[in-house]
Amino acid sequence: MSARSMKAAKCQRESGKPIKPGSARAWFRQNVAFTYDPVRVAAEDKMDADWHEAVERAHARVVAEWTGDPDDFVGKLVALMPHIPPLPPGIQERRQRCNRCGLRTERHPDSHARYCWRCNRWIGPGCGNPNCELCSKRPEKPVP
Repeated sequence: MSARSMKAAKCQRESGKPIKPGSARAWFRQNVAFTYDPVRVAAEDKMDADWHEAVERAHARVVAEWTGDPDDFVGKLVALMPHIPPLPPGIQERRQRCNRCGLRTERHPDSHARYCWRCNRWIGPGCGNPNCELCSKRPEKPVP
């Protein structure tokens, strides 16, 4: 980092001005200054799990009530949309960056699911379908 950009980052820090995306300070916050908070992590994980369960229940209901007619399926999906809760705040960021260690997540080559290699954990649950080719073969831990 050049002396000029370091000086600009110091001025921003001292002035309290908002951090510009792409600035040295934003890079530092994203890549270095991550603070692990177990209470926050537990709350985020529960919020995400509750959302995934609600979506799975809605999906199971549509599949159970489907008669086989494609138009009926689309109609059931449209009728079900108001019952699916909105995405939890920050879920997109948690899919891209581990909320425990702060590292960027990676896509597993075999199961196409996101995981954190440092924490050795899957970021999201599987699809829940026992016949799914990818999720049924997904190991308990992404890195052996």
